[in-house]
Amino acid sequence: MECIAPHEITEEQLLAYNDGEADDTSVEHIGRCPYCQKRARAIAANQSILRILFQRVECPDAHTLGEFHLGLLSADERAAIKDHLESCPDCAREIRDLEHFLQEAPITLATGPLQTQLKRLVARPVAPPPGPVAQEPAFAFRGAAAAPPDVYQAEDIKMVVGLEADGLRAGRKMLLGFTTREGKPIESLAGARVQLSRRGQAVALEQVDTLGNFVFCDLNSGEYELMLFTDQEQIVIETIVI
Repeated sequence: MECIAPHEITEEQLLAYNDGEADDTSVEHIGRCPYCQKRARAIAANQSILRILFQRVECPDAHTLGEFHLGLLSADERAAIKDHLESCPDCAREIRDLEHFLQEAPITLATGPLQTQLKRLVARPVAPPPGPVAQEPAFAFRGAAAAPPDVYQAEDIKMVVGLEADGLRAGRKMLLGFTTREGKPIESLAGARVQLSRRGQAVALEQVDTLGNFVFCDLNSGEYELMLFTDQEQIVIETIVI
């Protein structure tokens, strides 16, 4: 697929479009050009990931915050995290979200009328769709991944997950994800919670953004379980090796 009129649009105009500052000509071009629509979505997804990486460089990683909440850190490490939480609203909010999620999830899953309980679905590996995986926003305009991304399916929900080296932390990995519901707009799963667990304990919690992406940074090697929570389902990828 190629741009319908390459001379009409530049990378800077695509950036302006994502920021809501594009001129009418650029908006009109992107509105009728599927290729540039994909480019704009990919650029927006890449910017979202970069913001996550650089916004909180000095903060403890999500894995460490999860271990703090579960009481798995040493006394000195816990004291350092407590000091940090007093001055960092982002990490304090992440801890509150994790506490709230872990308190509410067992009640939601185990009690109440049957129709209000979440349906647990195990996502199974499927063959990737034809064409380059870079068509999926989470993996476009990025460097070479540590391994090709994997595609999982549970009923009408598809999840694409892949690993990359964490450029800010030597020896650590990032888990990039993209999720869609067949027949629904790309933003239909925006706000859905994504939980990463290890040895049966939740270690990190993220949300799907408006482009279907999520990312976990600064991960140690090991086996993890990934869970996506919608209003009606709990989608589980039982084993992800990092």
